[in-house]
Amino acid sequence: MKRIISAAILIFTFCFAAFAQASENPCPKIEIISPSKTVVTSTFAPFSVKVGSETENLNIEYVWTASSGEIIIEPGTPNILLFLIKEDFGANITLTVKVKGLPKDCVDTISGVFPVVPPRIIDPPYYGKVSRPEEMEYLDRIAWNLEHLQDFLAVLNIYADKNTSKIKVRRHLQRIFSYLTSSERWKFDKARLIFIVCEDENERTAYWFKNSKINASDYKDCQIIDGENFKQKINELFPKK
Repeated sequence: MKRIISAAILIFTFCFAAFAQASENPCPKIEIISPSKTVVTSTFAPFSVKVGSETENLNIEYVWTASSGEIIIEPGTPNILLFLIKEDFGANITLTVKVKGLPKDCVDTISGVFPVVPPRIIDPPYYGKVSRPEEMEYLDRIAWNLEHLQDFLAVLNIYADKNTSKIKVRRHLQRIFSYLTSSERWKFDKARLIFIVCEDENERTAYWFKNSKINASDYKDCQIIDGENFKQKINELFPKK
């Protein structure tokens, strides 16, 4: 009988020690936390790593790496800020964090992939004469919004003074239309592009987004061209000769 009791005590002691050891050295779950599934260019995107509470008594460190962009670490915390420039737009950024100090044989590294998008705009301001790269950035924003804001139209208002030739206006319109519709990156209905050409003292371009149809009576002295019939209308209104 004593032998049975002694054996039971030994088994209990062994199991308790094994359980205690397992409790002291569990493998925690690691997770990258982001307020959004995308990263916006030219802003500081916050990220953090969440590690299971089993690591409360461990001395752990976080090592972050990113396939692009600048990482700003908040010392003593699992938080970072990731800054991406506009040239990263359209790419997928891989963000990786390694948690040092975890028990042996535990998975200590996790990665996440985040698409890079331009700042979301609904009612952008007017812009005047801009460089070609600046214009492309504006157009990228328009295309991104058209793809993600399904209920909106993009209105591009071209102002030309009375001395501006029709050929120059035509080339401007063609350049914008071609850039927005020829890229394989964007998938949206061309009919959601509306061009309005008006005469004004100063040459400039404006664009905005509208969730209803254009009222032609609001633009009596302007020419309205929809993206679906762009080629036909541009030949009628602004012939090559």
